[in-house]
Amino acid sequence: MKFQSSQFFPVNINFLTFLLFFILQQSCNTVKKVNADNGYTVEGVIKGAAGKKIYLTDKAFYNETNIKDSVVSDSTGYFLFKGILKEPTFYMITVEDVNAPLDFILENSAITIYASIDSLWTGVVKGSKENFIREDFIPFTSFYANQEALNAIESSYDSSRKLGDTSAFTKSEHQKAHLSREFRSSLLRFINKYPTSVVAVNTIAYFIQDDLKQADSVLRNFEISDIGSHQQVAYFRKLIDSKKNLLPGKILPGFSQADTSGKAVNLSFFRNKYVLVDFWASWCKPCREENPNLLRIYEKYKSKGFTILSVSLDDKKENWLKAIQNDQLQNWTHVSDLKGWNNEVALLFGISLIPSNFLLDSSGKIIARDLRSENLERTMAAFIK
Repeated sequence: MKFQSSQFFPVNINFLTFLLFFILQQSCNTVKKVNADNGYTVEGVIKGAAGKKIYLTDKAFYNETNIKDSVVSDSTGYFLFKGILKEPTFYMITVEDVNAPLDFILENSAITIYASIDSLWTGVVKGSKENFIREDFIPFTSFYANQEALNAIESSYDSSRKLGDTSAFTKSEHQKAHLSREFRSSLLRFINKYPTSVVAVNTIAYFIQDDLKQADSVLRNFEISDIGSHQQVAYFRKLIDSKKNLLPGKILPGFSQADTSGKAVNLSFFRNKYVLVDFWASWCKPCREENPNLLRIYEKYKSKGFTILSVSLDDKKENWLKAIQNDQLQNWTHVSDLKGWNNEVALLFGISLIPSNFLLDSSGKIIARDLRSENLERTMAAFIK
């Protein structure tokens, strides 16, 4: 699983940008305020998009198929979509030949959009209750302040690791855990304010990342509420239940994937060994920074029955092979189906962030997961004598 960050919070729009679109809104007579009746209307003006094809696309991460609609804008950049939805969900507006989308939540109401083709992602979305709630997410939870603090801790974390400063490393770990608890508390307050919003349901992703037990508890409250039948709730229930089967003490389900030569490798081949199943990719900077640590630990413990099975989320074989060579990782097994984030093993285990890993004992039982640097080495030392 992967989550698009824009599904959780809106782009920050400064006052001057908003003023520009307000002026555009007031001066443009082409927006007709179409009645939504029982369905939705999405209309607006995209400056600079005259005569271009405008796309309206479902981008909900819990949908298997993302439905797309399109219209050609008129000479002013005006466009109009009409339809009906079973439930609010995540959508985006794009313009032909323009890569950056405008993300918003589509629901059965009259929605207006004002944007410019050269900064589409900063467009103003009005007329939707869910988008109003989405706009409230950042100030209510102090999201940006939390991210800045987390980035500072991560920087300190990496510096102390490289310097071998165990005390500073441990301090950074405690700071990160405290910050995560504080942020989850703000999310709980947000949920209490908007208990039946799809935006509130989406915060489950943060709980899953940090505290699966709390995620399960929060989701149960959604399940017995008016939004309990939403497919987003069902998606998170399936995800949480699958992750419960991947907790320490459980046997990691078997899988098979091709190695760098195309030969099938099965997890069962590694029974009777301690094995770290590591998810990474050549394009993942934190993964590449962690690789020297994995190499050092591998060399230290390989004579004691330890090995690594690396699962790559690359989609280009040449990039994958080059990263293995450059990081000197040739001494253990590497597999991939080269489907990127749609890697079948990653989907099976609900991998939404990398680097991610499972440390298994000789019977295939999960000892721990998502261990990095000193945490991995401490756990290894405790289990492998």
